[in-house]
Amino acid sequence: MLMLAVVLSGATYAEEAAEEPAKPAAEEKPAAEAKPPVAPAAAKEEPAKTPAPVVAPRPGVPRVAVLPFVNSTKQVGEAEKVAGVAAPTLQDMLVNTGKVDVVERSRIDEMLTEINFGTSGLVDAPTAAKMGKLLGVTHIVTGDVQRVARDRQITKAYNIESTRETYYVTLIVRVIDAANGRVVTSKKAEQPREQILTKYNEKQETDVMTPLVEEGLKGIVGDLVTAMLPGERKEGKTFVVKFDSQPTGADVEVDGIFEGNCPVEADLEAGVHVVKITLPGYEVWEQKMVKVRDGKNKPITAKLVLKPATTNTNVDVNINKK
Repeated sequence: MLMLAVVLSGATYAEEAAEEPAKPAAEEKPAAEAKPPVAPAAAKEEPAKTPAPVVAPRPGVPRVAVLPFVNSTKQVGEAEKVAGVAAPTLQDMLVNTGKVDVVERSRIDEMLTEINFGTSGLVDAPTAAKMGKLLGVTHIVTGDVQRVARDRQITKAYNIESTRETYYVTLIVRVIDAANGRVVTSKKAEQPREQILTKYNEKQETDVMTPLVEEGLKGIVGDLVTAMLPGERKEGKTFVVKFDSQPTGADVEVDGIFEGNCPVEADLEAGVHVVKITLPGYEVWEQKMVKVRDGKNKPITAKLVLKPATTNTNVDVNINKK
């Protein structure tokens, strides 16, 4: 029986609630069987990326690294563009011969950063050996842009004015033996290109330099490959060239390779070479088209010029106030 107590004005009254039949206890439902916890769906795993396969060197096949070309003209604009396209163009041509293995451009850039290679393009024997070890190459190809020029002539005939434009690009490309740093061969790629513009033909090629680079390199790529193949290379005859400087003792570099201090003799193959003679405190002496031929090689003496002296002048000014 359920009792309810109510308190009013301090008196207590009990009211008996009417009896209600007891409700039968609700039947307890059997507890549902506990379901095992559902594991969260596993994240979809992406298949591991397979790194690009590294092509194993072919036995007996030269492995080559083509370094960025140096802009020796010190010009901007077209000369810089030529230097930028020359190395990738030559790299593609070497690959397409199928006779040499060429290191990828990205690996070369990483290596140049690792060894802190400067922009001079100078590859001496120790540097060549280090590059060869890091890249696993047998040969290193370097190059520089010697000339980028344009000649323009305007003529008038039969009351028609025409403009004749001739473009010139000259590149020097060298193949260096990575084992000893010696220049295996040095070739000059030179190619002019002409176009004539009139009022009837006013359309000008937007990119003249890239085709010039391609045509010039196409003429020497076969010789470069031959110089790297041990079974096909014909050893060129070398000739002794004597170098000296005034004052004596200057450093001599031929095709970017240090030959010694003046006076010095160097064994050079027939062909065109780049000679640089330097001495601290003097202007750089450089000849970009030194030709070496049988029996016609005169001693080369560089007359060095002192760099302008830098002087500090102190001026004392006295102002007398009256």
